[in-house]
Formats: sequence, structure tokens, C-alpha cells
Amino acid sequence: MQDFASLTHPSSSGAPHPACTNFRACFDDIAADASDVVTIARVEAHVHRCPPCAFALTAAKSYRRAMHRVGTACRASDQLRERVLESLREVRASRPS
Repeated sequence: MQDFASLTHPSSSGAPHPACTNFRACFDDIAADASDVVTIARVEAHVHRCPPCAFALTAAKSYRRAMHRVGTACRASDQLRERVLESLREVRASRPS
């Protein structure tokens, strides 16, 4: 999966500012609530000073929320799940060892 750090507004040279690169590497973890408090504080301080990174962090959080909604909105029925699992068992059993 592509991360949002690579989808943000680049500088005029086509690449993010070198200082931003380290912060942007943390955006996906922050969006997933998988970062420590110190990292979150450093990133939050940076995005208050850097509009492109603020945009990128907002985009990463929005993307994560949207993917969570999509993932929880659809759930196969128990019957369908069991049929799929049974098919997988049959395929595995038919393969030579």
C-alpha cells in the first residue's frame, strides 16, 4: 500500500524538504494510533509550522478512517464464510503433498 507521505505536495524541486522526510515517515503510524507520545508530540509541533505536512497528516488520517469504515461496513455472512473455508480445505486436500 502506498503511504500518504509520498502523495503530498512536493517542494519546487519535486521532493519534500529533507526535514519533512523524517516526520512523514511517521504519518501512517500516527494515523493508525501506533505511535508513541514523544513521536506524536514532535510531529504535531512540526505540522503546525509546515502546511504541506499538515495536509499530508490530515490526508493520512482521513484515508485511515475511510478504510476502516469500508472494512467494517461489509461482512460476509457466516454461511458464505463457511463455504469459502470449506472450498479452501477441499483445494488444499486435493493438492499433492
